Amino acid sequence: IGEIRGLGFDTQENQLIAANGGNIRIINLNGEVIRTFGNNGGSNTVCYDPDRDLYLVGRFGGAVADFSRDGEQVGGFNSGVNITGICYYPVNGTIFLMDTDDPVSEFTVEGERIGDPLQGDQITGNGQDLAYDPRQRILYATGQTGPAWLGAFEDNYGAVGEPQIEPEGFDLQVPFGMVGEEVLVITNVGEEGSSLSFEIEDVGEGEDWLECDPTEGELELDESAEITLTIATEDLQPGNLERTIIVHTNAPDFREVEIPVALMVIAGFGELSGTVT
Repeated sequence: IGEIRGLGFDTQENQLIAANGGNIRIINLNGEVIRTFGNNGGSNTVCYDPDRDLYLVGRFGGAVADFSRDGEQVGGFNSGVNITGICYYPVNGTIFLMDTDDPVSEFTVEGERIGDPLQGDQITGNGQDLAYDPRQRILYATGQTGPAWLGAFEDNYGAVGEPQIEPEGFDLQVPFGMVGEEVLVITNVGEEGSSLSFEIEDVGEGEDWLECDPTEGELELDESAEITLTIATEDLQPGNLERTIIVHTNAPDFREVEIPVALMVIAGFGELSGTVT
């Protein structure tokens, strides 16, 4: 596939992303190039942002470019860093950038520099690239001067939230034409100093009889949010229905938590109309 300067992995589609100077190539796991798009600037490194579903490209000269899947640049910023490595940091929803001989720096997705998770003296030789394993919470860094070097750093940099969601599912019975209410409770039981953000989505086929309020929030440690579920049956027929509540969070191990909701609409007395003679 030609020269490769940087390599990332698209966890949504299970495919590789390769930066080779002027182009970005998407490659399946059989080694076949699926598509190629121009970078409009030299690309040193690339990674995938699963929260925004974007490819992040680190360019020569310090620019970070955000690309959609179809190759359209939709954002970016100038970091002021001589970028040799880039990786998305899901704990904070931020971006780590590696310089050739300076610290690894943390940037918001808007481009504000907010920290230095690795100092320059922790990297052997000139820094080359970065990768982050969210499940093991390990940051990998490579260097090059003389023999090639790879370092694995345990992540104690950012506090990670963890959702506790109760109940784990609902089995409801609501009479036809009536409205029912239930409560879903989300609590942050993560690490000290963590912040847990969440968004609520409900999915299913047919009539949408379920409403959730609120649909998003942010929780500090031990803080809880009560989500009110409203079940409306006036537009339904008696019988059994199902929907699923999906709780999206910024916790690396709990990106999506599914809560099944089963509903039995019970037949009521109904109404009689006509003429009595």
